Amino acid sequence: IGLAVLILPFYNPLLLAEEAALTDLLSGGRLDFGVGRGYQWSEYLALGLSMEESRDRFREALDIILEAWKGERFSYEGKYYQVSNVAVHPQPVQKPHPPIWLAAVSPPTAELAGREGFNVLFAQTQSFKNLKEIYDLYMHHWTAAGRDPAAAQTRVARSVYVSETDAEARRVMSAAYDWFLKAQQAVTTPPDGNWELIPESYRHYRENFPKLGRLTYDFIWEQVGLHGPPDRVRERIAMLQSQVNLDYLICWMSMGGLAHAKAMVSLERFAREVMPHFADG
Repeated sequence: IGLAVLILPFYNPLLLAEEAALTDLLSGGRLDFGVGRGYQWSEYLALGLSMEESRDRFREALDIILEAWKGERFSYEGKYYQVSNVAVHPQPVQKPHPPIWLAAVSPPTAELAGREGFNVLFAQTQSFKNLKEIYDLYMHHWTAAGRDPAAAQTRVARSVYVSETDAEARRVMSAAYDWFLKAQQAVTTPPDGNWELIPESYRHYRENFPKLGRLTYDFIWEQVGLHGPPDRVRERIAMLQSQVNLDYLICWMSMGGLAHAKAMVSLERFAREVMPHFADG
C-alpha cells in the first residue's frame, strides 16, 4: 500500500502516525509511507497556511511521526507543533517503522532524503536529464552519510502509452499532455501570474513552473514520457534503470483527455509486451 504522497503540513502528525500505524497493522506490514511538503499555492491558501512555513512544518511533523512510532511516551517542543507526554497506539508492524518515501523534485529535498536515509520518489514531470542530476545529488548525500549505496531505493513516476507506431503515440499523447500541462498551470500559477508571491523556499518551482506553457510535445517525447511502440518503451525503462537504479516504476496509464478504450489497449500491450522483459527486476 503505497502513499504518494501525504502533504505533511496539512495534517495533525499524531493522528497521521496513528492512522498510518493502523494501516500497517491491518495490511500485515505492507504500508509504504510517502510524504512531501506540497507545491500548490491554492491548497495552502485554502487551508489558511503559509507556504513560507512548509519546510519547517514538514520537518517537525515527520520528526513527531518517527518519534511516535518508537512506541514510547515522548514530548516535542517545536515552532509549529507541541506534544506533551504522549504515546501512540497501535504501533506499526514494520520495524523500526514503515519505509519512508520522500517526494524529491528540488535539490534541497534530494539532499535531505540522502542525509536522512529516506527512499525517494521522483515526479513524472522531471526530464530524464534533470532526474539523473537529482538522483546523483541524492546518492552523493546518501553515501556521504556512510550508507550502503545498494540500500537506497527509488521510485519514478512516468506517463505511459504503448502504441503500435510512433505516429500513433505522438498523435494521442500530444493532446493528452496538452491537457495535463494546462491543468498544471491552473493549479500552480499564483494570482495575476505573479511568481514573486511564491517564497524563496520554492525557488525550484518558481523557476520551472512558469515554463510549462512553453513546453512542446517534442520535448515530452524525448525527455519525459514513456510513449511509443513496445520496443521504444522497453528501451526507455531500461535507460531509467541504468540512470537512477530504478526499483519501482509508477505508471500513469490514463492521463486526462485520453479515451478509456485507448488507455486499456495501451495497458494490455504494456502487460503483454513490456512487463515480461523486466520480470527478473
